[in-house]
Amino acid sequence: MEWFGLTTYGYPDSIKYLMREDYKEPTKQLTVYEELAKGSKKRFSELVTEIDVYLGRTDGYSHKSLDRLKKMRRKGVVAPLGPTDKYRYAGTEAQNFSFWKEDSVLQNSDWYKGRVYKPKVATEVSQYLHKAKQVDKHFKM
Repeated sequence: MEWFGLTTYGYPDSIKYLMREDYKEPTKQLTVYEELAKGSKKRFSELVTEIDVYLGRTDGYSHKSLDRLKKMRRKGVVAPLGPTDKYRYAGTEAQNFSFWKEDSVLQNSDWYKGRVYKPKVATEVSQYLHKAKQVDKHFKM
């Protein structure tokens, strides 16, 4: 039994339900030569440097291949999109932060102050041991 696309087990395709209607993922990536023929502003050397040994040219999209998506995730190559460009709303609580960060009111403002991280190069104990070793090379604690 189904009401408004919702069954007793949830939505039939939950990812499709999260996606925006106007978002279309590309199904085929242009080769280097096709991109040059199209009139790309990049030089040939810049296009060739984007080639990966296992994936070929990577632009962050999986191009309808699950194997390619797994390899790209392993390498850390992600699509150049924010979550609000691709999804209508956050699907889980873990995604809420990225949706909140993409808020247009917070863009280009100094609402966040980063923490200054200054690690200690040497502690007092390590300085003491270093000085003791300089005085006596057979020093032990």
